[in-house]
Amino acid sequence: MVDTPNERAHENESSSVAARATPQAAEVGLAVTRIFRTPLAALRASMESLAKNFGVDDPRRETLSGALAEVLRLSRDVEALAAYAAPRPLMPLVCSLEEILQSTVAKLAQRDAARVTLARPAAAPQLLVDGALLSTALAHVVRVALEGSAEDVLLEARVEAGSAGFSVISGGERSRLAALRAPRSHNDASLGLGFELARREVERMQGTFEVAATDSVCVRIRIACQALGRAA
Repeated sequence: MVDTPNERAHENESSSVAARATPQAAEVGLAVTRIFRTPLAALRASMESLAKNFGVDDPRRETLSGALAEVLRLSRDVEALAAYAAPRPLMPLVCSLEEILQSTVAKLAQRDAARVTLARPAAAPQLLVDGALLSTALAHVVRVALEGSAEDVLLEARVEAGSAGFSVISGGERSRLAALRAPRSHNDASLGLGFELARREVERMQGTFEVAATDSVCVRIRIACQALGRAA
């Protein structure tokens, strides 16, 4: 079938619009981030200051803590929006599995970090990978798992066949990640922008992002990376 001049012109116009849309979307995303970042930071500081005026047994303290948690969640989504709108270049560096795991936990709130159990091989090679980006992606997934379950979360790391694998394992039906068993439900906005950002960043690193659910719910992230010998 031969395209008509009108059809070719329409295709060219569509391609041009798509090419312009990407930078425009990035500009909008960054603009929204700038609008919300400062007010959210001010609101958070005010709420934290107000909480100090309430005693441990004061019911208002619990109410305020819940509201503050929502502000923090919104703040994280705003930062995720900025990262999604304007992805930074990949910067592969030499790092160890332990550094990636510890960096992931450090990105969590102290109360959340206490609920994460780490599992890794006794001896593992150093890796050439964007460790900062990978640990941020892992933190997003771990946070979603923690928010949706009363149980602790296991973060497991393995290295085999020239790739590093990370599994975030959460407990069964009570986990928000359980919803991911349905086809394409991983795009559910209820999981937060951070979860979709994690998927995008893993794919940018030529990795795979897999969700499996049986008795427990597991998100598996596998990154192809160069092994550089055993870590000291």
